[in-house]
Amino acid sequence: MLRLRKFLPMLVVALGATIVLGAPSAAEAALYLRISTDAGATFTDFVGAENDQLVTGSVTFGTATIDVRARTNQPVGAGFGQISQVQLNFTNTGATVTGIGLVVRISDTDFVAPSGPAILSSSFSGTVGPGTTGVTTGGFVSTFQSALDNDNVLFGGLPVTATAPTGATGANTDTTGLQAVVIPLIFSGTQDFGGSTFKGTTADAPYSLSNEFRITSLTLGGGSDFELTGITNLSAVPAPAALILAFVGIPALGVGGWLRRRGQAVQQ
Repeated sequence: MLRLRKFLPMLVVALGATIVLGAPSAAEAALYLRISTDAGATFTDFVGAENDQLVTGSVTFGTATIDVRARTNQPVGAGFGQISQVQLNFTNTGATVTGIGLVVRISDTDFVAPSGPAILSSSFSGTVGPGTTGVTTGGFVSTFQSALDNDNVLFGGLPVTATAPTGATGANTDTTGLQAVVIPLIFSGTQDFGGSTFKGTTADAPYSLSNEFRITSLTLGGGSDFELTGITNLSAVPAPAALILAFVGIPALGVGGWLRRRGQAVQQ
């Protein structure tokens, strides 16, 4: 017990040094929003200033308008990385618009936390009203996916197109895979829908996070509204409970030994 008490202060100092010295500083980056109105053949970029956490963009299809708001939590310095298409809003004020093929991507680089074993999660949700339909074309449905790129490449891990070469898929990327976005067909009121998935991965800081909605053959009726949200989150794998309890119990062992010796001294 004396040996444990002797080395306990050294252990506390070592842990403190690991926390202080091992914590990477936040790097500067810019949030990118990239929108295609021709199913990914060409893209228009909307770029935030350095360290901006919100970027907005808007495109039109005839009388239909699609407004997008993208967010990132970089470089706040939180213990998790997150990017989100917090509002993908479709509004049609005129006649029915058909055959909308839309790709919306967001990406941010220089994430530094978490690092090491992590969980990459990908979720989407939406609200649809009458007059909006998503048609299956050639066996494909609308999709959402999230990607991690340990080479810190903008849009790394997302599909490459001739007009968006920076969306390279490399050996150091990981994705949650394509999630089918099935848009319900309703005739009155509104209906919510959504889905989520996750996978274990390893983050090697600095790295980039990206996600993409790919909307296939969307029809927007006159006066219809349609909203989507997509979130990519990277969080650290929780430490094993036994390890946490072991560290918590170390000070208690020292106190217990002191109490026993004090009790023996009183009896004598």
